[in-house]
Amino acid sequence: MGFKTYKVFFDNEVNTSLQAKPTTTANDSSNSDTGSWDLIYYANVTSSKQTGDVELLGSCIAISDNRKTIDVYVDDATQLPDFGAYFLFGKSNTINTSGLTGYYGEVQLKNDSTSSIELFSVSSEVVQSSK
Repeated sequence: MGFKTYKVFFDNEVNTSLQAKPTTTANDSSNSDTGSWDLIYYANVTSSKQTGDVELLGSCIAISDNRKTIDVYVDDATQLPDFGAYFLFGKSNTINTSGLTGYYGEVQLKNDSTSSIELFSVSSEVVQSSK
């Protein structure tokens, strides 16, 4: 089983939250780097109707300087999208699932209103990253 690079071209810039992680082993489980790759998904559409399910295309490995072209690391067995497919992306849910980590965190809440207000709840999910 092999991998190839697939280029996707857009008329408009892709959102800045899409981040590329260049590699030649993005889907290789033997890769010792445990960093996260943003995942590219697509759905084939005709007119304004979706004709298929959302499918994983692969991992984002490059974004052009004008943010209108992305390179996706695709498994050879992956079905490629049709022309005009709808693309979306997501962060890998296998990396950094523990929430906020670190030694120190600070939150400041301000009320800029001239009338009184009630704060219903404040909560957090914090995990000590080392001892």
